[in-house]
Amino acid sequence: MLNKLSQEEQKKICFEILVEFDKYCKANSLRYFISSGTLLGAVRHKGFIPWDDDIDVFMPRNDYEKLLGSFNEHNPKYRIVSYTNTDWWFMPFAKIIDTTTKVEVKPYKYDDLGVFLDVFPLDFLSGKYEDIKSAYLKIKKMREIIYFKNIRFSYFSNPLKKLYLLCYKIIHCGYKNKGTNDAIVKICKQYYSDKPEYAAVLSVMYYGEKEIMDAKIFESAVDLEFEGHLFSAPIGYKEFLSNMYGDYMKLPPVEKRVCHSQIAYRKE
Repeated sequence: MLNKLSQEEQKKICFEILVEFDKYCKANSLRYFISSGTLLGAVRHKGFIPWDDDIDVFMPRNDYEKLLGSFNEHNPKYRIVSYTNTDWWFMPFAKIIDTTTKVEVKPYKYDDLGVFLDVFPLDFLSGKYEDIKSAYLKIKKMREIIYFKNIRFSYFSNPLKKLYLLCYKIIHCGYKNKGTNDAIVKICKQYYSDKPEYAAVLSVMYYGEKEIMDAKIFESAVDLEFEGHLFSAPIGYKEFLSNMYGDYMKLPPVEKRVCHSQIAYRKE
């Protein structure tokens, strides 16, 4: 039996995942940073952006890979899913899910996704900026192929769009989820440096090349308040937010205050 969750209930569960994640990282000396809309919410609202309902964190790739290898032994209520441990997951980042919940997300089909926290691998990079930008564009193309290949036919009602999707899947049949993601990670690691000039979630840059930032932004961490708790944020959080959002303390127009919530249920 499934009981539908309200947006506020989803936010509460998502926050509980963040608290558990924070405890685990501190107990195991793993670095992370709240990021994107979560970081903006912490700075501007000291919690969730009122019309937002998800949480994003960045983890340096070395810490991210340690998390993938150990987190699922921690607490059976929570599970980390990545393309390396879950057949139906095809994206080059991970989610920590509450296994007592179920989420429906269009246009993809996930076998057992729950309310989640997004965990993105942060790469510390060195080299020519243009080379890193070129690597991002190559990864973007590969990522878009596997995303499109995993769209459900039922997402489209138009027969022509279904036919186009079928042709696309056939043309790109050589791009397998795991193999493509392995290739993406390999490209990211080519630019790794322990004395980096840049930092970026190179495998998943939804906002483009402006996400390639000065590595000093993530040189260390500070604690910021989010929903009454303190969480780790990048020392250069102001520069990060300026790069991403411009005048980040200014509220967007009402028509852009849109929640991208999904349908979620509590399993009974």
